[in-house]
Amino acid sequence: MGHLAHETWGNTENSQIDMKFWRFQYSTVDLGETVGVIGNALPNSELYPEWTSWYGQLTITAYLSDANGTVIAKDSHSYLPRPIGAERTIPLEFTFEADTVDAYYISFGYRMVLTEHSPDVVSGAQRGKMQIVQEDALHK
Repeated sequence: MGHLAHETWGNTENSQIDMKFWRFQYSTVDLGETVGVIGNALPNSELYPEWTSWYGQLTITAYLSDANGTVIAKDSHSYLPRPIGAERTIPLEFTFEADTVDAYYISFGYRMVLTEHSPDVVSGAQRGKMQIVQEDALHK
């Protein structure tokens, strides 16, 4: 097992973390009682299978970890199914308690279901080909 790509946590502007299927451009902000991460996720959709046309499911997570790489806080957001390419970026906004003083690194993770067709609106069922892709706090 190993840790995902990460950067040092702190007051950063215009930082980027590259992963296999996503690039995360972000800044950290002090919000008083909380701290935040804002930015955009840019898909590396040229690496998706050729038949892929939809995100049947998409969840993006921001992780804060200590100097040993142990996750001490995380915040996740799930996005509605959407066609791939309809948006060039996915907006990011995460918040954490300001007392996460042990935070040393920030990293991102994602879980997505790539699908050939849009999910059925009524049942949510997937039609056609699909592939689940995931990278989270630890990976093999």
